[in-house]
Amino acid sequence: MMTKPEASRAKPSHIADLKKWRQREELLLAGKAMPTLADRRTGHSPFHGSALLDLRQFCTMTIGRDQETPECLQSLQSCIDVPTAKSCWSAYQLGVASEDTSETLLWHAAIRGHRHAVRRLVEDALQDRRHHDPIGWTHFVALALGLTTVGLEDDSTTECEPFPYLLERGMAAMQSMGSHIETLELAADALDDTEAEAETGMVGALAAMKVAQAEAQADAEAVEAMLEDRAEIRRDPALVVIDADPDIKQPSSRADVWKAYRLIIGQPLRLVSTAAVPAARTDLHARYPHMHAEIDAILGTQSALQSLRLAVLLVGNPGSGKTTFAREMADRLGVPAMTYSCAGASDGAFGGTSAQWNSARPATPLQLVGRTRTANPLIVLDEVDKMGTGRNNGSLADTLLTFLEPASSRVFFDLALEQPADLSAVSYIATANSLEDVPAALRDRFRIVRIPDAGFEHVGVLSERIIADLAQQRGLDRRWIEPLAQDEVDVVRQAWRGGSLRTLQRIVTRLIDGREALMGRA
Repeated sequence: MMTKPEASRAKPSHIADLKKWRQREELLLAGKAMPTLADRRTGHSPFHGSALLDLRQFCTMTIGRDQETPECLQSLQSCIDVPTAKSCWSAYQLGVASEDTSETLLWHAAIRGHRHAVRRLVEDALQDRRHHDPIGWTHFVALALGLTTVGLEDDSTTECEPFPYLLERGMAAMQSMGSHIETLELAADALDDTEAEAETGMVGALAAMKVAQAEAQADAEAVEAMLEDRAEIRRDPALVVIDADPDIKQPSSRADVWKAYRLIIGQPLRLVSTAAVPAARTDLHARYPHMHAEIDAILGTQSALQSLRLAVLLVGNPGSGKTTFAREMADRLGVPAMTYSCAGASDGAFGGTSAQWNSARPATPLQLVGRTRTANPLIVLDEVDKMGTGRNNGSLADTLLTFLEPASSRVFFDLALEQPADLSAVSYIATANSLEDVPAALRDRFRIVRIPDAGFEHVGVLSERIIADLAQQRGLDRRWIEPLAQDEVDVVRQAWRGGSLRTLQRIVTRLIDGREALMGRA
């Protein structure tokens, strides 16, 4: 801990804040209260001191409220069954209805060591700048920085590092922060002295405290300078998506919609950078051995100096893995993503609905921006060749043109908020089985990448991927399922000569199930 000047004294308000913080910490560790989002943002420990118990308890409570979509409820159940950093991050990326739920999932992904979640938590700590509450702010920054010194595998279900250890490591990293860390130390010393005085019946302990030389002011610049030396948690650039005053009085017709987006109105939102592209390219090469050239074509133009933005149309035969590949790429790039099914869609609902209607809602890209507080999330437009062609209630194809054109998406006027929004940074990956039924105007706005079919020569690598995914779906340790033996690989090659990955997945799954059934009978 840093040396404090003799003339330093802790402020009574800081002592009171630290006392409240410690009292709340005792309740959480004793399991007498469930941590709130405010608790998590001020560096408190998880429920009963256990991240595993905290996550399962929280997800169970959230599922019980039944306010989420079926897909989100399934992802929350996955967090209960397989409590890993990856499952928490995947659930967070889906974009749940409640901000508290979303941010709690991000927090759990971070404390379990997910690199993108840790970086986001550090950014949140620095942007929060709780100067009105230096005690809570200091704990939050210490926790975030402490997480950068340790890490777990994304698929690890072991307990995370104890919070006292993380806070200690974080405090050590904060030595350059000066007044904030001094504020906490002075308050801790004074509170300890006060409690000792009270136990012996003595009074006037506050008068004997050391005197503070400086207010706890914004020392975040010192932390940011330190973080700039750590490339893995470097601050991403930002973009103000809705440049308006969040406190402006709104007509009652859209007051509810406006209230739901106040957190992003007038605020700079992070832009996911391309720093993760090299690692993502390597991971995707390993998982998709038949698509090396196509992966390089998609990611090769992304410069490390710019924020991530994609507009790609993947064209391939049914079952070639286009949609799965698009979502996996988003996950490895650390960009929030959602899938929008275009099959049969025959209206302009993607562009939102007017504030004049009771069902008013912002455009789909803006909804994703709002849920994730990210200016350049990714939308997977699944099966754009199967969208409807009617125009009675607008056209999805025509609506998409506005968002895919940088000039028009930069000044998109949202009908629900009745405000312009800059959605030019949002990424899009569309999928189609053929180009024949994709409107020419849409084709012109995408970079078209043809996805080849996998061949029987890729069975070994692809079966390993399928087994790993199967283990995760069933909540098993990957080591519990043995790799395919050579005779099993030969059986798969005889049954599958290439083409649909769905067919290959069914074959490998049946083979594994048959092997387990045979072992059970034995």
